[in-house]
Amino acid sequence: MEGLGIDYKLLVAQIINFLVLFFLLKRFLYKPIIDFLDQRRKKIEESLANAQKIEERLARIEEEQKKILRKAEDEGVKIIQEKRAIGEKERERIIAEAKQKAREETEKELLLVRVEIEKAREELAKETRRMAIDIVERLLKEKLTDKEKHQLLKRTLS
Repeated sequence: MEGLGIDYKLLVAQIINFLVLFFLLKRFLYKPIIDFLDQRRKKIEESLANAQKIEERLARIEEEQKKILRKAEDEGVKIIQEKRAIGEKERERIIAEAKQKAREETEKELLLVRVEIEKAREELAKETRRMAIDIVERLLKEKLTDKEKHQLLKRTLS
């Protein structure tokens, strides 16, 4: 092969140099790069898995939040309805009390009016009696004697 310009010693030395270089590159460069790339790939896969887990947790948390908000709204509506019912009962109670008070006041006023009417009747009866006595006295003074007057007055008073 020397005719072709190939030197076997040089060829063997180049092959050995290539193999040594290949071994060194594989051992110190290729292997660490592959290990580094594998580690990087694993971290990326873990990050993607963690991101997916986080998204799932976030979705569950959002769903729980929606449930809690719905429950809070339902409870709020329920509380509002209860407070309205309580307010309505309180309003009815106040109205009933006011009506009862009005009735009582009306009855008191009616009783006072009746008492006043009764007093006025008694006063009228007294006045009527007094006037009757005055009329009788005037009549008696003119026509009856003292003895007759005295007897008539006794009968009238009794």
